Amino acid sequence: MGYERALVSPIPGTTRDYLEAPLELFGIPLVAVDTAGVRETEDPLERMGVERALRIAEEATWYSSWWTAPCPGPPRPPYPGRGP
Repeated sequence: MGYERALVSPIPGTTRDYLEAPLELFGIPLVAVDTAGVRETEDPLERMGVERALRIAEEATWYSSWWTAPCPGPPRPPYPGRGP
């Protein structure tokens, strides 16, 4: 993107807002959206970020899930009604 857009931390639960940026891939205009990670949490503010991430995924035409290694076991489908 060419510039800093968010505070970044390796501490789980620190991402709560989402970032979006327009891009073009093979001539196709897209909007990339980076959201909070989807996980169980007791923190009310983090839970709002997770709920927002799920809502954005449900409204998306296409989505991709990314996680960092090491991943504890195979990833679960993060969105109800989607995935394997």
